[in-house]
Amino acid sequence: MLKPLAEPLNVLQLLPDLSHGGAQEGAVEMASALSTAGAHALVASKGGPLLNRLRLGGGEHIPLDLGKSASPLAYWRAVRAVRRLIRRNKVKLVHARSRWPSWVAAAACKAEKVPLVTTWHGLHQVRATNGGLFKRFYNSGLVHADRIITVSKHMQAMIEKAHPDATERLRLIPRGAGSRFDPVLVTGNRVQALLDAWSLPPDVPVILAPGRLTPWKGQHVLMAALADLVRRHPEPWYCVLAGPETDPAYAKRLYAMAGKLDKELFSKGTPQQGKTLTLTDRLRFVGACDDMPAAYVLSTLVVAPSLSPEPFGRVAVEAQFMERMVVASNHGGFIETILNGETGLLVPPGDEKALADAISLILEEVQEEGGLVASLSPPAPGERPSALVEAGQLARHHAQEHFSTVRMQMQTLTVYDELLGTHLAQRFVKALENDLDAGGTWKIT
Repeated sequence: MLKPLAEPLNVLQLLPDLSHGGAQEGAVEMASALSTAGAHALVASKGGPLLNRLRLGGGEHIPLDLGKSASPLAYWRAVRAVRRLIRRNKVKLVHARSRWPSWVAAAACKAEKVPLVTTWHGLHQVRATNGGLFKRFYNSGLVHADRIITVSKHMQAMIEKAHPDATERLRLIPRGAGSRFDPVLVTGNRVQALLDAWSLPPDVPVILAPGRLTPWKGQHVLMAALADLVRRHPEPWYCVLAGPETDPAYAKRLYAMAGKLDKELFSKGTPQQGKTLTLTDRLRFVGACDDMPAAYVLSTLVVAPSLSPEPFGRVAVEAQFMERMVVASNHGGFIETILNGETGLLVPPGDEKALADAISLILEEVQEEGGLVASLSPPAPGERPSALVEAGQLARHHAQEHFSTVRMQMQTLTVYDELLGTHLAQRFVKALENDLDAGGTWKIT
C-alpha cells in the first residue's frame, strides 16, 4: 500500500462537459491515475454520461458551467469562479482540455500563481483557416500554458508551425485505450445483447463504423463504397454505423442516400431484389453505443473513412486492442496508429473505390477461410492461425506497446511532476505493481 503524500495534492481538470469524446475520456482516465497515485482528482464541468465512470475511478466532480460567451463580463465571471475553486480546494495544478476553459484557466492560474497544463485535442483548433483574426486568436487559447500536451506527431507539427514560440513547452502524449478494451473480458451475453438490439444474425460478417454522424467523418463515402460491395459480395454481410446523430440533416441525407443507391443497384443488373440483401437491408444506424468493446468483438472489421485528418483517431486504437483490422483514411493520426498492410489498410481520403477494395479484401479472406467463425477463431494446437487472427494478434500487440491508457497516464503524470516537483508517475507505477502483487487488477477505468 502506498504511503500517503506528505501534504494533500489537489489537481483540477476543466472541460465543458463529460459527454463521450476524447477530451472527456482523457479527463476520466487521468482522474483515475491521480487517485491511484494518492492525489485528489477534481473535475469541473457541466456533467454528462461519463460522470459515473469518473466517480468509480476515484474522481470528484464539481458542477460548473463556464458558458461560452464573447461577453467580457461573462468571461471575468468564469475566471472568478475558477479562482474560487482553486482557493477553496487548495488546487496545486490545473489541466484545461478545451479552448474556452483554457482562456478562463490561463487568467485564473496566473492570478493564483498555479501552473497550467492544456491538451490540444482538435486539429480545427490549430488550422483556424476560417473565421478571421478573432477565430485564430480564440483558437490560440490552448497555447497560454506552462505545458501543452499534443496527442499526435501530426498535431505537434501543426502547432509548432502555427506557434513556434510554444515548441519547448509541447509534450507529445498519444491517447490510449482503457483496459476494458480486451476481447477476453467481453462475455458472450454482452455480444448477444447487441446482436439482438441491432437485429443482426450470428456468424455473418459485420463492418463496424464508429463515430458521430457528421460529413467530415465520411459516412457518405462509406455508403457509396458499400453499394459497390453489394455488387461484389451478394452474400450476407452488414454494416453498423455506431454514433450519435450530431447533424440531423446529414443523418437524413444518409438514409435517403441508401434508398437512392438501392434503386441504382437493382436497375444495373445487380442480383434481383429478393434474392440478395439490398444496401438498406444491410445497414444499421444504432446511435451511440454504451458497450463499444462488445461492438468490436461482434465486428469483422472496423472502418474510419474520415475526410479531414483525425488529430489522433481513437477508434483505430480501440479496434486494434480488440484484435480487429482497421480500414481508415491515409492521413492525420491514423498514419501513426495503424501499421499499413499489417494491422490495417490505409486508403486515400474520399476515394470510395479504394475503400471498397480494402473492405473487399477482408471479406474475401473470410470466404477463403470458410466463413466468419473459421476466419476469426483461435487455431487448434499445432495449426497456424488464419490471416485475420494473425493480423488481430499483431494489432493488439502494437496497440499495447504504443497506445495503452497506462502509458498515457504515466506520461501525463510526468508532465505534472515537471511543474510540481512531485513523484506522481513513480507512485502511480508503484501502486499498479502493488496491486498486481496482491493478485488484483489495475485500477484503470
